[in-house]
Amino acid sequence: MNDDLDPPRVHYKFRPTEHPRVTDKDKTEHPDAIDVKQILHENFIAGGGKTAPKLRPVEWKSRRGRDYLFLMTAPNAIIGLLIYLAPRHELIPIAGFSLMALYSLGVTWLVWVIMDGD
Repeated sequence: MNDDLDPPRVHYKFRPTEHPRVTDKDKTEHPDAIDVKQILHENFIAGGGKTAPKLRPVEWKSRRGRDYLFLMTAPNAIIGLLIYLAPRHELIPIAGFSLMALYSLGVTWLVWVIMDGD
């Protein structure tokens, strides 16, 4: 085969990964820095308020136990009712109780292991 017909070989490389670092000093000296608290204060004053309220973090209360109880009782009750109302066959209760067990294990795993923020 003739080498003159082949295109020249291309050598691919990664781009340099050097990125400029932004520090707190750079953020404060930037002329277009946005002060969110100042904007909220101005919006509150423009809306007719005299002084803006103090901003503080919202305290969240955990409702995990209540949600877990609801997620365990309602679907399992529906599955149990379907097992009771289904035509009599020996595999329906086995499949239904297996579904209840798998669902219960899955919800327990999601609520207490996966969603655990600690």
